[in-house]
Amino acid sequence: MDEFGTLDDIKKLMSEMNKRDMKLIMDLVPNHTSNEHKWFIKSRKSKDNSYSDYYYWFDEPINDWSACFGGSVWQYDE
Repeated sequence: MDEFGTLDDIKKLMSEMNKRDMKLIMDLVPNHTSNEHKWFIKSRKSKDNSYSDYYYWFDEPINDWSACFGGSVWQYDE
């Protein structure tokens, strides 16, 4: 995403922070990706590929949780 900068931008930020003995705390949610992310797309192609265990895939919902924005938190994906 352009608004977050480039890999070179973060490398420069980290380099400059190291020069100043500074630390960075990032708010990162590593257990969420878009359904358009390449890992998700590769994971859903097959149960037997190197990305298949990046996500949990079930044949039926494992609970009856509701999403805060309405509906179920689960959606079946063939």
